[in-house]
Amino acid sequence: MRAGSPGTVVSSGWARPAAGRITDGYGARAVICSGGCSSSFHYAVDLGTGCSAPIYAANSGVVRFAGWSGTYGNYVQIDHGGGVWTAYAHIRPGGTFVGQGQWVDAGQNI
Repeated sequence: MRAGSPGTVVSSGWARPAAGRITDGYGARAVICSGGCSSSFHYAVDLGTGCSAPIYAANSGVVRFAGWSGTYGNYVQIDHGGGVWTAYAHIRPGGTFVGQGQWVDAGQNI
């Protein structure tokens, strides 16, 4: 995950979506609150980065969603095809540059 600079597309066609460290990994985890705000399985890898830091599309695709989404806050979801998609959450207000239905390139600031 640490190879390459954020936004730089590598030979696989994927880009590191942000600077920062992994703050939560994929897999089983403890429930962090009651009432349905978390589950015992985390279906993502979370990267923690600074406020106002750029976020880059991990690969090319079509924006499936861009807007407010409950506990995710400002949220962008990109469909890369073949059942693969990525999601970007907790984006600062006014921090998204893409809209639903828009094509984005790998490494594009979203």
